[in-house]
Amino acid sequence: MWHRGQRIWQALFPDIRFHHVRSREPVFLLVFWLLVLWWDANGWLLISLIVSVLHELGHICMYYLLTGECPDVSIGFSGICMYTQRKWLSRRKELLITAAGPFTNGMLAYIGWLLMQQNATFLRLGWVWANILIGLFNLLPIPPLDGWHMLYLLLKKQ
Repeated sequence: MWHRGQRIWQALFPDIRFHHVRSREPVFLLVFWLLVLWWDANGWLLISLIVSVLHELGHICMYYLLTGECPDVSIGFSGICMYTQRKWLSRRKELLITAAGPFTNGMLAYIGWLLMQQNATFLRLGWVWANILIGLFNLLPIPPLDGWHMLYLLLKKQ
């Protein structure tokens, strides 16, 4: 019975794949974000969404720079996940890829802070704090966050 329901669900709401990017449940995801952003009067959720996407793009860009290949990316309710197609990476490369997300947030926060020196606005303040909070949150040593992966790589035996 479950398999038939699962097949009907996949027929009604298929995953969308475009090159290396796959969106899981794209209809529900789109409706969810449209509703959330509709009620986001101050724009804080939009800023957080943009900052989170840029965090993940930091990981993806570093992977591309180190390997010359695009990773597979899955977008869903749990966030954005990058898959390396079971490619073996050295500890150094894996550590650089993992640290690229929080580093991106740090650089974006610094750029926002520099812009605030010229003209401070609530939007720029929100940008700086969103980058700081998302970057620091991802450095927590809790699986599956970046901090856990970096700690694992540093403590792992050869």
